[in-house]
Amino acid sequence: ADKLLMLFGFVALTVNRLLPLLFTASMIGRDLLIVGGVVILKWRKIPLLYRPTYLSKITTFFQIATIFEALLVAQSPARLASARYDTLIVVASPYTNALRAITLVMTVVTGVQYFRIGSRMLQNEKTQTHRQ
Repeated sequence: ADKLLMLFGFVALTVNRLLPLLFTASMIGRDLLIVGGVVILKWRKIPLLYRPTYLSKITTFFQIATIFEALLVAQSPARLASARYDTLIVVASPYTNALRAITLVMTVVTGVQYFRIGSRMLQNEKTQTHRQ
């Protein structure tokens, strides 16, 4: 449920030009990677030993904070005029940019982390299949 809420939040804020497309694309890409990995593991009948990582929980916090910050920007007409963007990256305040940079980096890092976890699960299954 939280993933769907964040997905629609990111999409709505991006469509309304309050968040850069890069954020929405990175979040959707990471979640598609995770879902695609789960589908592959299920298809290969590999047991899922899935638990959200600590880093993933921190990433969720930063993603929610980024949505909250963008909603605050939407409430201030003066800030709204300066925060809208015409490129992939919005330049607002130093705090906004820092929050968004952290969120983007965390999203990418946890995407790589989950990719590695899934790859290890596939590799372990291949190793066990060859031993039998």
